[in-house]
Amino acid sequence: MAVDSEQPGDVGPWRRVLIGALVVLAVIFIVIMVVNEAIIPPLIVFALVFAGLAYAVARWGKKRWVLIVATVLAALALISNVPFIVEDLTHPETAFSFIPTVISVLAAVVAVIAGLGAIFGFAPSLARPLGGAAVAAALVVVVVSGFATAGVDDAEAQPDDVTVLAEGVEYPETLAAPAGTVGFFLDNQDLIRHTFVIEGHDVKEELPGSSTKRVEVTLEPGEYTYICDVAGHERMEGVLTVS
Repeated sequence: MAVDSEQPGDVGPWRRVLIGALVVLAVIFIVIMVVNEAIIPPLIVFALVFAGLAYAVARWGKKRWVLIVATVLAALALISNVPFIVEDLTHPETAFSFIPTVISVLAAVVAVIAGLGAIFGFAPSLARPLGGAAVAAALVVVVVSGFATAGVDDAEAQPDDVTVLAEGVEYPETLAAPAGTVGFFLDNQDLIRHTFVIEGHDVKEELPGSSTKRVEVTLEPGEYTYICDVAGHERMEGVLTVS
């Protein structure tokens, strides 16, 4: 009778799942850069590293050290991106941020589990269900985020509104407005979410990807800095002059 466990060096099922997860990670990091319309050096490094690890596991996957390196790096990638992950996971209404983030988390978790399974010889019958569960979870995420994104209502600009355009992960460097109650028409042309924050004032508006919002603010004469406070969007900053 066959025993349902892997013998030392026989890590085929777990290794296949690990390779798949590493490839998904490499692809997702590229997708994130495309969606952000920016070259992000750390993500380029991650993509190259995980593509290389997938090849290494496919070629030398029976070497224990290769599996250990792949597992540890997958765990480190997950941990190092926690600040970005947590923020994106709370906003399913922006599908182009939410879905890649969730898939990257699923892929990293699967890579870690599959790596441990290959290293320690977990029962091979568990490998395929793990991959299947991850795919099913990803499909659910796509559906949920799709409905949430479709449910975002756009606002319409009013006469004399100050238009704030978010495009290419940038805000206008300067804006001008009269003192008093000012209407801001916030137009997010990017696929990813932003925020509109006026520093020193109680103003923070969420801007889901490809959406518009309108907000009215009472402002005294002076200069105000406005920013997007999403992690990684530090260059989205400008000065509002109120006179």
